[in-house]
Amino acid sequence: MLEVKGLKVNYGAIKAVRGVDFDVQDGEIVTLIGANGAGKSTIVKTISGLLRPVEGTITYENRSLTHLSASHIVGAGIAQVPEGRHIFAGLTVMENLKMGAYLVPRNEQADTLADVFDRFPVLKERSSQDAATLSGGEQQMLAMGRALMTRPKLLQLDEPSMGLAPIYIQKIFDIIKTINSQGTTVLLIEQNALQALEIANRGYVVANGVIKLAGTGKDLLANPEVQKAYLGG
Repeated sequence: MLEVKGLKVNYGAIKAVRGVDFDVQDGEIVTLIGANGAGKSTIVKTISGLLRPVEGTITYENRSLTHLSASHIVGAGIAQVPEGRHIFAGLTVMENLKMGAYLVPRNEQADTLADVFDRFPVLKERSSQDAATLSGGEQQMLAMGRALMTRPKLLQLDEPSMGLAPIYIQKIFDIIKTINSQGTTVLLIEQNALQALEIANRGYVVANGVIKLAGTGKDLLANPEVQKAYLGG
């Protein structure tokens, strides 16, 4: 579904991503794990068209994304839940969700909204509430629901567990598994390596802008280097 080859991305003189190769197959959960500043978020922002690569290619369903705008990439079927959620404060939960549906035909938005409410009942209960008054976990659900309003084939999740209470962390990972089981491919960016690798089909360890290790989620969980660096082993 997605193939990234030779990806290099700079922030001015800073080489944030130094030549990354990985792929995501249809129906998988693939995770990129690594320390803060490793380049993980830069990779997904570049896939989403928010950053431009210096070198390399990004191919999605045999179509190059490298020079497409962010809106065209959303239209192609890729949605991103950004790090820090970035919900629209001052707008209601319903208004936030509708912001995600701007590319969906009006006659299909009601069904899409119903699907989101089935997945996140709390959003339906609080649909008229200012989004800024939700808890952190509820805001994360709203950010995920807003992305799902685009009806993505590939959902990119950037640090979905960041800053959440443990009870919400488990809920979010359960929701990710459910979303995937219902047909959406997932690219998951996480510092919580244990949770991410437990649900991932495959994973890549990113360090200093390059891929250091790759394997199945199970294999990486058992890898001594991963255990020492990311799992407290």
